[in-house]
Amino acid sequence: MKWFAIFFSMITSIFGALPITHLFLAEKWVEINENYDESEKKAFYLGNLYPDIRYIGVSTREKTHIPHLTIEDIKHTKDPFEKGVKLHSFIDDQRAIFIKNEKIVDVFEGVPKETQYMFLRLLEDEILFGQLSSVKPSSYFSIVQKYEINDTITEDHVRVWHTLLSKYFQCKPSSLLKKLSFFRQSYLGISSETVQKWNVLLPIWVKDNQIKNHVDALEEYFLFLFQQ
Repeated sequence: MKWFAIFFSMITSIFGALPITHLFLAEKWVEINENYDESEKKAFYLGNLYPDIRYIGVSTREKTHIPHLTIEDIKHTKDPFEKGVKLHSFIDDQRAIFIKNEKIVDVFEGVPKETQYMFLRLLEDEILFGQLSSVKPSSYFSIVQKYEINDTITEDHVRVWHTLLSKYFQCKPSSLLKKLSFFRQSYLGISSETVQKWNVLLPIWVKDNQIKNHVDALEEYFLFLFQQ
């Protein structure tokens, strides 16, 4: 159950995208801008997911995320892992701008207003889950890499993070919601009643054309930025 709690802390944060969306966009970045071998790809994707290791309680957002990055900042970074870390921060910042301008959450009915932005992040990951091509938990998350360890984040911390990611990428968010709903427990300020509502509403909203169009538009927005 502990990893459920960590997962829930991820989806209830007001910041940025969830792991599936991050990795989907990282794949698009590689397609457009890089000529990586498999080792470099692995380092880049691990770096792209790395900043949210803070959710296991080993760091803060201020220490793992770099604000106000530009495309040029990312392109001029040579180390694949560091470049992935920077892309993560860029995606979070730009997604926030996109969502604010688009006002997509205004369409939600039945979703508690205070959880609409959180719910949207789950919908994005639900839709993009089937479009991922690179994630292979057995090869990406089975070994802790030296570049993931620093003065404050240990090998054990990274191992916990890899386990969480491996579990998260095994199935769609809707499957995770079903498990959370089954236990009927509240997590980190989100009531069990809200979990129950999300479990019912997510399969409905994921089929909504407005949400599908939102995810398509989000992808197009980042593809445009990545080609600058």
